[in-house]
Parts: sequence; C-alpha cells; structure tokens
Amino acid sequence: MKTAITIALLLSGFAVLSAAAQPSAQPLPSHFSAFAEMAEKLPPIPLIAAPAGAAQSDGAHVLHSEPSLGVPTFLWVDGVAAARGPISAAPPDLENAARRSLQRHAGQYRLNQQGLDSARLDHVHVLGDHVAIVRFNQQVNGVDVFQRKLNVLLDAAQQAVAISGYLSPHADRAERAGAAFQLNMPQAIAAAFADRHHATLPAGQLHLEKQRGAYRWYGLQEPQPEAGTLKPVRIKPVYFELPDRLEPAYYLELNSPDGDRRTSGYAYVVSAQDGAVLYRDNLTHADSAVPYTYRVWAENSALPLPYDNPYGNRLTPYPGAELAKRAAPLPANLITLACGPISTCDPWLPLTAVQTVGNNVDAYADVTRPDGYNQGDLRAALTAPFTFDQHYDFARFDKKDPAQLAPAIVQAFYTANFMHDWLYDHGFDEQAGNAQDQNFGRGGEEVDRMRVEVSDNSGIDNADMNVPADGESPTMQMYPWSHNVRQLTVVDADFNEHAYEAAAADFGPKNAQVAAAIAIADDGNGTRWDACETPWLNAVAMQGRIALIQRGSCKFAEKIKNAQDAGAVGVIIVNNVDGPATDMGSSGDLLLDRSVLIPALMVSKADGVAIKQAVAAARHARQAQLATLKLAALPPFSGALDSSIVI
Repeated sequence: MKTAITIALLLSGFAVLSAAAQPSAQPLPSHFSAFAEMAEKLPPIPLIAAPAGAAQSDGAHVLHSEPSLGVPTFLWVDGVAAARGPISAAPPDLENAARRSLQRHAGQYRLNQQGLDSARLDHVHVLGDHVAIVRFNQQVNGVDVFQRKLNVLLDAAQQAVAISGYLSPHADRAERAGAAFQLNMPQAIAAAFADRHHATLPAGQLHLEKQRGAYRWYGLQEPQPEAGTLKPVRIKPVYFELPDRLEPAYYLELNSPDGDRRTSGYAYVVSAQDGAVLYRDNLTHADSAVPYTYRVWAENSALPLPYDNPYGNRLTPYPGAELAKRAAPLPANLITLACGPISTCDPWLPLTAVQTVGNNVDAYADVTRPDGYNQGDLRAALTAPFTFDQHYDFARFDKKDPAQLAPAIVQAFYTANFMHDWLYDHGFDEQAGNAQDQNFGRGGEEVDRMRVEVSDNSGIDNADMNVPADGESPTMQMYPWSHNVRQLTVVDADFNEHAYEAAAADFGPKNAQVAAAIAIADDGNGTRWDACETPWLNAVAMQGRIALIQRGSCKFAEKIKNAQDAGAVGVIIVNNVDGPATDMGSSGDLLLDRSVLIPALMVSKADGVAIKQAVAAARHARQAQLATLKLAALPPFSGALDSSIVI
C-alpha cells in the first residue's frame, strides 16, 4: 500500500501556481430557480383525472404533483394481477413496455404525441426477473430539456407499477416556435460571470478549447484581471422550462475563485434570448462533512491508510513460509470519516445513503450473471445509522453468504474511495478523467463512478480492470482467492522443525495429512531417484514412508503412483530446475490421475537437495528425517480483502 502511494506521488508531479488578481465573489443564494419563483405566484392547475379505463385496470393514484403545470411527479399504479397478464418467457422489450405505460397515462401528464416522442431512453436498470426501472430524459429539436426526467418501474409482466418525475408538456410549442438561440455560448458565460462576481468578462476573450458530445469547453485566450484563475467553462444548449413555455438557454459550470482565493463551483442556466439567469446552484453541498464509520483493515491513525491485507503490512514483502505460517489476521478497526485525504473533502456517501454506493464508487458482490449489478448480487448495507460494522469470519466462506460478502464489500469500498481521494490532489481529478457520478462543476465527464465487483462470478485467483474513456464507468473485478493449505514440515535429528514452501498436484487427494519418515526412492535405473521405473530396489524399506523423488523423465502421476504401489504413504517431489516449486499438472490420462490416492507436494531444488542430504546422512532410525504433509482444500477468501489487489 505504502509503495503504491509513493509511486503515485512520484508520478503526480508538482503544480505551479501563479498569483493573479482575484475577482470579488459576492454572496449569492445557494440555489435559485426562475421556474420555482414564477410558480409560487401562479394559482395551481388542477390535475387531469385518469381515463376511465385506466382507472379501472391500473388504479392510478397521484401521490405528488407539480401544481404550476398540473402534472403528477409520482404516480402509483396499483393494478390487480389479472389486469397485468402473464409473465412473458421471451426476452423483454423494456423500453417499449415503458413507452406503452407512458402512452396510457399521457393525458394525466398533458403530453401530446410530440411530447411522447420527446422522451429519450437514458438507462434501463434491471433489478432481476425482468423487473426494471426504465429512465427517460427529454429532448426537443435534439436539445436536452433541463432536469426533465421520468422513470417507469415495470413489474415482471412488463406493466407499470409506478412512474416518477415528469416531462415538460410544452415540447410541442418549442418545436412549432423553433425557439431560437439568440445569444452565443461566450455571451452566456459572460452573463453568468457577471451574476457571480459583479464584474465584466469580455465574451470575445473566450475561445473554444474542446468539445465532446453536446458539451463545449471555453477558456480565456489570455489572462484577464477580472477573471483571475478562471477554469475552462463547460457549457451546452438546453431548454429551460418555465410555467408557460420552454426557454432556449445554456447550462454551464463556472469554477472561479472566491475572495479568499478558494475556487468554488456554480451551475448556471442562462437564457439564450436575453442573458437572464434562470437557474443557479452552488455545487458545494452542506452534507459533504457527514462522517460514516467503517470496520476495515486500516491504520487507526490521523491518516487511516488501508493495510496491505488483513495481516497488516507484515507480509509485504513476503517473509517466507516459516514467518507466514505463524501470522494471524489482525482485528479490523472502526474508522470514522467523511472523506479521505482530499482537499475538497467531497463526501464518499450522501446523507441519505444506506448501501455502499456513493459518488466515487459503487461496490457490490457480483455473484450472479450477467456482469453488473443484478438480482442476486449484493451491496453492503448499514448495520446502524451511518455505520458499516460487518465482521469477516476467516473460518468459512460462502460466495453467496451476505454475512461474509458484506465485510469484503465494505473493505473494497473503503480502499477504492481512499485511493480516489489520495490521487485527486496529485492531479487525477475531474479534468484528468477520474471516475465520479457528479463532478461538482469542475469539468470532465460525469456519471462514470467506478464499479467495484467483489467475488466476481467469472473467475478465481485473479483480478482485472476495464478502463474506458472518461464518461463511462471503469469496472474492477476481484475474484475469490484460493486458500488451499499446502504444508510441508520436516523435523530433523536434533528435533528442529523446518517449514518449506510447497506446491500441490492437480490430481490426487485435496484433503489429507500424513506424517512419516522420509526415504529416498531408488528404481535402480539412470537417475535412480526419479521413480520412473518399477519395481523399486528399496520397495520393502519404502513401506509406510514418505518417498523423496526427483522431478523429470516421466509424468508426475506416474512417479506418485509408483510410490503408492511401493507402499509409500506420501510423496515429496524435488524440482530439477532452479527457482520455486510449481504446481504439478495432470497427466492427461484420466484413469492414471484417478488412481493416485496418496498426497504429494513439490519443493524447490535447493530445499529438496538439502532434505536429501539430511536423509542420506542418517545412520539409524533415531536420525531419521520425519516429515508431515498436509493438504486442505479450504473455502476461498475474497480477493477484495487484499488492498494490494484493489490498488
């Protein structure tokens, strides 16, 4: 962990800050909406009753509404099962099912055909068994209608259960009028700047730096005393809904310094007809300092760095088999924080969070197919207000057991968020293309928080990362990690115990333990102790012993089967090349592999030669080298517990 952070620091470089005259930011209301101000002064418009047929079959109830427009903002569709029809076995066409439901209630939403056609599919979130949320935004003349979104919750029969949000009923008027954009983008930016700082920003000094999709980025051609260190402004055309019309406008994000030189961000919507401010929102929100508590393997200090793994940092670098054998997991600590080491202290979770899904990271156990969060998958949930206090049991693991998955999810959520924050102030921010759901008006593409998939169902003993371009969520997959015991210990003539790193076979018993004296195989031919020939010259002496055999000349399974036939109760294979021991592959002969009934382990060449020399030097039984072979196929651990894998 510390090594990874050191590398990140070296790669980040240093930013050179230049002093400039700073604009004077005047106190502004955190939020302003021309729609809301106008709506307060208008009498409410009565809702339109549901058509008779819809009322009988759907039982639609308006729970919330927008009185200035007379449309529902939450519609509960409480139909009877008989009216919904059977569940289709065919793959669902969820978009069209949602559109049919919207068509059925179009009158209540005051939508004519142009209004219905303005609904553009944004996302389909499948919850499992064809239950889904279909999300629409609204476009008129190819331009987004600001903040107009509608969600349709479909049941398994592809019928609406509820509809939330609404679309503007004025889409047809904008289409007929053409709703001209009379001001250009630099002029809109200048109008927002004047509102924010009560100073003039020459629109002619703004030039187009880049564009992506509907967005354009405008920066200063040369420094302006009035603008200070104004960051490039992201802007796009929108329609802004007023109670009686859609106003052509521009949405933009203005990041400029306050009087104390701290940069703050405001979102604006500025009319493209007269430059009036239609919407303003301070992108720094008050709940950013709300702390949550996590039970994780991390330092209980002012800078709560995640440990490398549940053993702390003691096994990095790997200290060898003897020390590793004696290591035990450390207790996880309860760490309370709102954010990691980041100057902006952007919150990991909002005030209303109940699961491990926040602005930077969506962490969940991906135990079901297809890829992504689906029915059967799991996010970790709060155990108490603002607290994730889950405990991991190293004695068991079930990849579908929520009690075991939740603490691994919390650890991955914590580590990924901590590293996001650590790297942010070293340059990996919104404009550099980091992963965030909201960018707080600081540039870059939004709605691309990292998906962290714990105990992913598609593999084992590995991890991978899919990193698309900015604007699409990167996906980290961590698989269950094998935790098989492959243990070889040898007690020498002086009763000293030696532990050796060992590799196992892909065949033979997976759970076994034998203890016996070691005997060197002797087949009487060539290398003699490669055990490829039968019968062995020392078959009688091999009875009840653990055979020491050199790798090479024949297949592993043949060697071990020959030892078994000679009466050995276990086998130690000695590598015949330098380097660590390697797992022993199957022979390709299924009958031969299945005939192996005794345990076998491989050791490195250096360790094996040392063992052989000690065995050969023994002159009588009291000097025999006693070995214990232990194999155990234990349930795998979650790879997400290891922070060095997450990083």
